[in-house]
Amino acid sequence: MPFYILLIFSFLLSLDSDNIYNIISSPRNNAMGGIHASHNSVSNIFDTPVNINVNDKHLFLSLNNFNDFLTIYHMGYCLYSNNNMNLSLGLVRREIYDNYNTQQAWDYDGYPELEEIDYNMISSFSDKQTGLLLAYNHIFNKKNILGINFKTEFHKIGNITAFGYSMDLRYLANLNKFDYSIGLNNILSQKRWETGLIEKNKISGYFNISIDLFRSIVLFSEYNTESNFILGSEIKFLDIFSLRFGTNDIEDFSFGVGLILKNISLDYTYKENSNNILGNNHILGFILDLKKF
Repeated sequence: MPFYILLIFSFLLSLDSDNIYNIISSPRNNAMGGIHASHNSVSNIFDTPVNINVNDKHLFLSLNNFNDFLTIYHMGYCLYSNNNMNLSLGLVRREIYDNYNTQQAWDYDGYPELEEIDYNMISSFSDKQTGLLLAYNHIFNKKNILGINFKTEFHKIGNITAFGYSMDLRYLANLNKFDYSIGLNNILSQKRWETGLIEKNKISGYFNISIDLFRSIVLFSEYNTESNFILGSEIKFLDIFSLRFGTNDIEDFSFGVGLILKNISLDYTYKENSNNILGNNHILGFILDLKKF
């Protein structure tokens, strides 16, 4: 299992790539290179601290598809909010298709010769993960928010199951036109398989800065242990349409669009992943205003 190890804030953090909570949920943030950008929307409860309006009754849904190999679903809903805090529930599910179990197909002695392989002993299996997130945000004021995410996970590979848990700690501060965000992910992480194996996702982190230019252009930069360095931008037109672009050290390029209608917000993102064996992916997200349905 690969790890990307980088130095941040003078201490060493690392990232376990087999963690569904490391997948950015917001199509907006994915369009900007997979950044942890602040946005006061239920679509961001997985990614950053948020200040959700007391009167909002929004439901977030997204579909993230990597060709035909892998599909990821996100859902979010704010359970309760007031001027001092908000509490939201999130669901994430990852499904991997067309996996094959080959360990019984030959006697393991290094790389198999063609005549060694018994193709009748190759079987298919499924790999599915489901995560349940409880996101708590304490609002000191509109310029300072502390976010704590409590995460559980159910993982099943073939007929073998596991249960896991961990938590995130994030902080968001605003200074004039600048937003600053810092986060530590996968604190106290543990996943127990029924076979007795115990996995631990090592702590990862990020530091994010954004600047709002002319009320219509926002620039983002981030250093994190997943993608090293990310640059992103968002251009808004008439407060209803947005164009987004981003790049990082892993993915070549990403872009997306956002459209705000009367009772629904639509977001689409395309990510070019030339270094990823899963190939390019498309992300489609919806935010529904349930009060208007």
